[in-house]
Amino acid sequence: MFKYDGFQYVQYKNPNQNGRSISGLQLDSKNRVWCRNFNGQVYRVNGDFLQVISDFKQNTANNNFTIDEKCNAWIVCENRLVLFNENGHKLISYAVPNSVELNSNIIDVVFYKNELYLSQSQKGIMKFNRSSKAFKYLEIPEEKKLLIRRSTFFRKGNKLCVLSEELGGKQYYGSF
Repeated sequence: MFKYDGFQYVQYKNPNQNGRSISGLQLDSKNRVWCRNFNGQVYRVNGDFLQVISDFKQNTANNNFTIDEKCNAWIVCENRLVLFNENGHKLISYAVPNSVELNSNIIDVVFYKNELYLSQSQKGIMKFNRSSKAFKYLEIPEEKKLLIRRSTFFRKGNKLCVLSEELGGKQYYGSF
């Protein structure tokens, strides 16, 4: 990953980085950049280098993540949702229900209005209650059921929306 200040490029890297491709750029509440690679690592920019927050070497297919209001990283890994603090210390791990392999099942995860939402392929959208530590599927009208392979979250104004992919084409699903 590089930054350009108008005069020169600065490369962010880490000696333990196990891949050069970076995606999933996010800003936390302290305006720090977070990202991930396709080899199971999640990073946070710290000065002029990438700090490894998590390294799931066995989980290279999908390590989607989101950052909460306290700058904690919620990372999807296998059949778990794993919480790390901003310095990379693992705080807790939650098993996701109805998921044999989270990598192929959870498509996206996002914080919205202090709530954690997960998009699960072929099953729908779950909300995680941090107080009760419980997952709950959201009620979706029958005519809008997610008969899809993939769906991702995005924000439009003050609403959380879902973009769904259905048999070769993308289709706007709706908002919360």
